[in-house]
Amino acid sequence: MKHKSAVLDDWCAQVGRDPAEIQRSTTINRMTGEATDPRAYLELGFTDFVVSIQGPDWDLEPLRRALAWRAGSAVYRPCR
Repeated sequence: MKHKSAVLDDWCAQVGRDPAEIQRSTTINRMTGEATDPRAYLELGFTDFVVSIQGPDWDLEPLRRALAWRAGSAVYRPCR
């Protein structure tokens, strides 16, 4: 994601757009159960995080962990 974010920043510079105006989002918990620490994405300017869950069991634990992280994070600043 670091490379993709840098490419986006470069394009913004080429067209004269402030890259901070762009809302960046990514998935932090994939349907495979793979979890990603969102702090690294915050450093890249990402502000919106998607937590994927699927049935039929609908395990909401990944969502609970993400919400707990957000509630306790001193660095998370929602853009809205």
